[in-house]
Amino acid sequence: MLKLPDGKTSGHAERQFANRLISAPKEAQTLEAWHGILRSLALTPAAWTDFLAYAAAG
Repeated sequence: MLKLPDGKTSGHAERQFANRLISAPKEAQTLEAWHGILRSLALTPAAWTDFLAYAAAG
C-alpha cells in the first residue's frame, strides 16, 4: 500500500503468474482493508521467535 501526497492510495497485488498495480479508489480501499486484517492477525516478533523455538524443539 502506498499513500500518495494528494491523498490517493495505490497498491500492488501479486498472485501466481500475475501482478498488478491497483489504483482504482474502490479496489485500493478493499486492498487496504485486507492488508489491515492480515496485519492484525500477524504474530509479534517475540511471539514469532517463541513459535520458531517451539517448532524447532519438536
